[in-house]
Amino acid sequence: MYDYIFIILTAAGFGLVVFGFVRSRQQPVAPPQDDWGLPAAPPPAMAPAPVAPAPPAVPPPQVPSSNSQINPDVTGMSFSAVQPASMTITVPPGVVPGQVLTVTMPSGQVVNVQVPPGCAPGSQFTISVTQ
Repeated sequence: MYDYIFIILTAAGFGLVVFGFVRSRQQPVAPPQDDWGLPAAPPPAMAPAPVAPAPPAVPPPQVPSSNSQINPDVTGMSFSAVQPASMTITVPPGVVPGQVLTVTMPSGQVVNVQVPPGCAPGSQFTISVTQ
């Protein structure tokens, strides 16, 4: 009994597939319609790409007066670059090679420096410190 039902349903499904294929080939495709049965409006034309506004004009640099301090505009600048500072040190009397000196850089940074071998009191050596 189930075999006959399966055969009938398979034949009906196959018939519907063939019927749908034949009907789709016979009828022309209708234009799309909106919700009220009217022809749908054509798709809108693409608008041109927006033009980016011109960057603001940079004012000319101002010449500072003799009594004013220059404060540059640091907007957008990166401060990740490290600048080395060099300084020449004169070995003070009573200091031996290998001894550690505490030196204040011109920027105010305090640095511990070891006197290199072969430097006697009164001799000079140069250090380079990253700030």
